[in-house]
Amino acid sequence: DTETHTYYNNNSNVTLTFCSEPSLDPVGEQSYAIYQLLVFFAIPTVLIVFCYAVVIYVLWISGHNLAGLTANNRS
Repeated sequence: DTETHTYYNNNSNVTLTFCSEPSLDPVGEQSYAIYQLLVFFAIPTVLIVFCYAVVIYVLWISGHNLAGLTANNRS
């Protein structure tokens, strides 16, 4: 099942075709949209934030260790 919309500007137009699964009921469509949100946005975002947090934590700890090592060598 497809639906076509044409949008007009002063000197151009764009035609967009939206596709949908005709066999899905409204609850199925909402479930599929939530699935796509989780798989393509939420889960990758959480994974990236977690990985960056680990990298920042490791760099922060190594910075403190390095500061402690250099302070002991100077005294």
